[in-house]
Amino acid sequence: MTRVSYFQRYSQRENHVTNNTLLILRHFYQASPHKIRDVFSELADADISIGLTFQQQVKESSSVPDALISQESLSIYIETKLGAWLEPSQLTRHIESISGSVNDRSKRVLFGLTTEPIEKEVREELIKKSKEEGLLQVGKIMSAFACRISKSENLQYQLYFQDPVWPSKARSKFIGLYSDKTISHLAEISSVVVGYYTSEQEKFIEEDIEKGELSEEQECRIVEAAKACTYYGNFAEHSHRYYLFDEVHETNFYKSSPGPMRRLRDFNLVDCLDYENQKNYSAGDVAKNLQGKSWE
Repeated sequence: MTRVSYFQRYSQRENHVTNNTLLILRHFYQASPHKIRDVFSELADADISIGLTFQQQVKESSSVPDALISQESLSIYIETKLGAWLEPSQLTRHIESISGSVNDRSKRVLFGLTTEPIEKEVREELIKKSKEEGLLQVGKIMSAFACRISKSENLQYQLYFQDPVWPSKARSKFIGLYSDKTISHLAEISSVVVGYYTSEQEKFIEEDIEKGELSEEQECRIVEAAKACTYYGNFAEHSHRYYLFDEVHETNFYKSSPGPMRRLRDFNLVDCLDYENQKNYSAGDVAKNLQGKSWE
């Protein structure tokens, strides 16, 4: 009884929840592969491709075929709990099973379906185990944000702000500023904070620090950026997540496929740079190495 069904065939409530969740996801997929792609990309906090891709003149090791129709290999595993607790030993067994799968899949994702986020200590333990099993790549992450309208302020005040309902990219080491199909500037993220600007007091009210620390100088930059923002209505009434960075480096890392970047995108730099020889890239090193390279 592995197939999902509109009629419950399981006795345990956890299985009911899992079945219903799969029904919803299957409905998204049947309605549009783009919808399920967006759902999983948000849940996994990474860019996940679903469906066929059509390409011409793709260079292989010994030839250049005229056309290629392909689909990215992907496996998504789910462990469901009705409460807030995921059993570390059970998840470890899942990780061992996934890493030892006979199927050679290029991407594997394990979701924990619970009522609350996983505890920090358990998360760190599982990340350590995943690295030991070779399930996590070692490269640093660059998160690219679209900033066609805000780029001048982003560069002037050396920050990027977004609605805090979006997944935090505090784990990312670098930020890329994207517009006109090109990531033109790159910097190392020093701090990530959530809060709001009050125009009455002309100060920033900190609500959460997700990475680093908030210095007085950084706080002043947030206040000045909030004052300068003329394209966001009622700015002072809303909280924002601020990514703060220092030295900015120019680069030219461009999108070669048709159309603009639809949403923010993560780049694991192990896919773009030579991490075998140097694993501690600075923002300047990354910007230099990505100069003139492309992505789809």
